[in-house]
Amino acid sequence: MSESTSGRESTKRKPKRANGAEEALVQAGDAMRRNDAYEAERLASRALIEAHARRDYRAMAQALPTLREARLSIRDEALRARKIYRVDAVPETDTPEPGLWLVEPPAVGIDGRNLRDRARAARVATIVVVREPETRSGHWPVVMVGPATVRARIDPVKGSPTPAWIMGALESLGAAAVDSVDASAPETRVNQLVDRLGTLPECEAVYDALAEACAVAQTAKDDTDSRRRVKPPTPDDDERDRDDDDD
Repeated sequence: MSESTSGRESTKRKPKRANGAEEALVQAGDAMRRNDAYEAERLASRALIEAHARRDYRAMAQALPTLREARLSIRDEALRARKIYRVDAVPETDTPEPGLWLVEPPAVGIDGRNLRDRARAARVATIVVVREPETRSGHWPVVMVGPATVRARIDPVKGSPTPAWIMGALESLGAAAVDSVDASAPETRVNQLVDRLGTLPECEAVYDALAEACAVAQTAKDDTDSRRRVKPPTPDDDERDRDDDDD
């Protein structure tokens, strides 16, 4: 009796352990419930990166809502600061103040990137847009630099920049980021959108495009894996089929 019980116990499946991405995503959700958007962003970003490295597009899609929620919470915190800073030079050591930042020439895209990175490391909520010199057509190119460089042309601000103008510039950058992606292969589209999300973490259009791309890429991957599991016919199989026909 004891041997039979022991045998049954030995055949029980052990509970599946969560991988690093799954654990990070659970912890990110806990952080959001504690209203710690910065920690949630760090953990959800880690989950996305790890899932991407495994080409697990389903897990990537699962990480995106929490990452989006965390980053948009930080964005909204910057908007609530009700401060807009217009600068043409970015100190390399000072911690930025919370709020919206328009970085202008002679400062360049990497200056805006460094400003945002320092703010995020210090848990200071900022939204940063960098503009380049006005074009002959009278437009302002706006740019953000990161894993990918994204540019868009917009109308210049009239007078002082407003929150609506800053957010409009970000939306234009998000649209340009999505439009610039190579759609020839699902995996390529995912890879490029991941880079653009790293450049534009506040742009909702990039999250939407990446979620859709992950779904398409996962379907393509599942189809490929299914075909690989199907055993191709062998000459012996063909011979047996002919014998059956003769009978």
